[in-house]
Amino acid sequence: MQFSDNTLKLLFAIFSTIMFGLYIISFFTTGDAKSYQFILGLSGLLFSYKFSEHYKSKNAIEKLIKRKDEKLEISSIKLFPFTSKLRVELIEVSRISIASIGKDWLSIIIDGNGNGFDFQLLGSQRDIETHIKSLLIEQEASKIDFRYI
Repeated sequence: MQFSDNTLKLLFAIFSTIMFGLYIISFFTTGDAKSYQFILGLSGLLFSYKFSEHYKSKNAIEKLIKRKDEKLEISSIKLFPFTSKLRVELIEVSRISIASIGKDWLSIIIDGNGNGFDFQLLGSQRDIETHIKSLLIEQEASKIDFRYI
């Protein structure tokens, strides 16, 4: 059974509301609030945010992968609201030898030596590949070995 993102967002929001409600009720009835209810409510709220349009627009591939002169600027997604981007890497296009692409992630190998960078992104393999290739000229793209995992 496949749930849409809006359905998952709603389910996590309902779960979060129930947990916060139970936390408040237990605090006022017994005077002793259960901390696990608060933690579960907060977790549900963060998961609900992950499926929101706001989260998706802030972490769009076009915002995370950019071209700056002869370098690609690649950032990982922001996992939590109100935080800055986790990591930004400037990678020279001429040094990229392998780009392994999976659903929601990208791995760049530089100089063919196995060293590189891994990035968590939001998007399908096709979306990530299409965007990267749109940033590169044909000659640069032909030198990169694109792998799909």
